Amino acid sequence: MKPPAALDPIMDLVSTFPVLTAICATMLLLIAIVQSSTTVSHFYPSSFELSTLYGKLIVSPLYKNWRWKSQLKKDMKLNPHLEFKLPFEADTANVQAYVDMLGLQEKAAPTELPFAYVASCFLYPTVCLLSQRRYLFPVLGAIHVHNFFRWEPLKKDEKFEGFLKVQETVNFTKKGVEVTFPHLLLNSEGREVWRSTTTVLVPCRNKLYDRTNDTAAAGVAAAPPPTKRVGLVEEYQAQGLKPVLVREKTFKTKSDTGRRFAEVVQDYNPIHLFTVTARLFGFKRAICHGMYVGSLAMEEAMDVWRGEVGKGEGVMEADVKFIRPCFVGDAFRVKIFKVEDKKEETGKKLVVVVTQEGKEETCHLQATVRAAKKS
Repeated sequence: MKPPAALDPIMDLVSTFPVLTAICATMLLLIAIVQSSTTVSHFYPSSFELSTLYGKLIVSPLYKNWRWKSQLKKDMKLNPHLEFKLPFEADTANVQAYVDMLGLQEKAAPTELPFAYVASCFLYPTVCLLSQRRYLFPVLGAIHVHNFFRWEPLKKDEKFEGFLKVQETVNFTKKGVEVTFPHLLLNSEGREVWRSTTTVLVPCRNKLYDRTNDTAAAGVAAAPPPTKRVGLVEEYQAQGLKPVLVREKTFKTKSDTGRRFAEVVQDYNPIHLFTVTARLFGFKRAICHGMYVGSLAMEEAMDVWRGEVGKGEGVMEADVKFIRPCFVGDAFRVKIFKVEDKKEETGKKLVVVVTQEGKEETCHLQATVRAAKKS
């Protein structure tokens, strides 16, 4: 049966440009999937779900507002309905892959989840949240800049209820827009056992920040940049406290570190995979996942806490700031200092500093770890 004459131009296009036609058809299919897929029901994606997700991200400029910068304004609010609720039950094989990747075989408790593992599990549903049309900003190229954690030991065989959302308020900085994502886990009794916030930077130049005077335009608060970055160790020394170095360890990353960690946590952001894909987003080389560097440093700190500071973990808090990325293939050094402050409610804390091997002045990460304050 001969096709209608009205389809002749389309058939000519298909026969003349078959590859281009296939690409366009695939993109249209992905857009249709995006419109029909608005939620995520679990923490561990299948290969199909993962490929669909990153297909969404690739074509996101076609279904998101590509002129999002024009919508930036003072006191803007993001969509309050960008949130998910889903069950969390740790996958034994994935937990073991995480332990092997970070070399935690001798540090991880056999019946408990590594504390930073939970944060890594939240990466996939968070990216699903960002891929939705209602989320204003682009996803690929965003940079992980800050985490806050409050947690207690979690059993591997426990079942939890997970909650994640996008915080409505944003923060304008010299380098772009910071967006924060609160995460929660509740146990079977409905009690909060895990809380965290993840902050990412969406790089851009925006009119709400005056780059000439280093002050925020339109009344948006911003502090002038310091002439020299002051580290946490120096801050405590200035307060009359005496941070004591209790552990120092060097980690050497390999050329495939980004790809191997991506396989464990299901975060295939191209800035972590290859030099060529990282350069598309302004990096000279692929950079390590923030959670990879953070997990190594924080798990090392928790090992110090258990062995040299606290008798038991109880409820803990950690504040982690990612200052600059670590490039895949480089070595970085983790230094852990113990600080005792009799004026503080919890008394003791650890300061974690990550620097580049051979360039001690190049700081990549700073964090504090301590027993949680009473709430």
